[in-house]
Amino acid sequence: MQLRHGAALWLALAALAALYVPLFHGLYFAQGESLGGSTAALLLVLALGLFIQQLLACPLRGAPARALGAVALLQASALYLLGELLQLPMFSAGSLILMLAAVVLLYFGRAALREFLLPLLLLLFVIPLPYVLTDVIVQPLKLFISAVTEGLLYLLGYPVARQGVVLYLGPYQLLVADACSGINSLFSLEAIALLYLHVVKRGGAARKAVIGLLIVPISVLANVLRVLFIALLTYHQGNAVGQSFVHELSGLFLFVVALLLIIGLDGLLDRLGLACPREVTP
Repeated sequence: MQLRHGAALWLALAALAALYVPLFHGLYFAQGESLGGSTAALLLVLALGLFIQQLLACPLRGAPARALGAVALLQASALYLLGELLQLPMFSAGSLILMLAAVVLLYFGRAALREFLLPLLLLLFVIPLPYVLTDVIVQPLKLFISAVTEGLLYLLGYPVARQGVVLYLGPYQLLVADACSGINSLFSLEAIALLYLHVVKRGGAARKAVIGLLIVPISVLANVLRVLFIALLTYHQGNAVGQSFVHELSGLFLFVVALLLIIGLDGLLDRLGLACPREVTP
């Protein structure tokens, strides 16, 4: 980047850091289970790292889009203030995307905005949704995962019964909690799929659309396997083991399974004729 804009640019980024660091620290870092959890925190750090990396690599070219940048800046400021006044983190956290887009427009111009698309898209998956919205999705997902897990355990010959989202497995009673619904992992897996397509340089709108849509059943399947794993572990090793650190590690198991399914799906699309040439970087 040109030195003549360097100081002003970094001062602007420092001001944004002073504004947003306390907000995201309270959302994702102050408490381990707050709103989005550790996965959202990881995505936040990754998105900002990619943004800074692109910022350092992006030369100044063309005229800065000052008018469009000013509009984006005003919209972001209004959204941030609205979120703070209404105590809706969805608005205040979401304003960061517009703020960063405004910085790119003001200092690098409209043509450069495309190069920052990936980190800005990743930030979409960091925005915390209000519970009134997520609850509409969470409850049906919990019921579905509970029913499928019950059916699988029955087919495997285990003494199992179900009432709502509670599984009765032998002498144990297992509650399928909100975290097991897959709503958080769904957004995270969409972000992981986006990163995967970027890393392997896959082009083609059809491939990206298919993978994006199939993330939903992949996420549900991974969560069914996670609940099934915890249920079997509890039945054979006892409740203390089932609720120990192994329960937390099952979240990592979920993402490993989901990532393998995404890679397998990508390979399957090649075999089914949705193969596309890899993007060539000039």
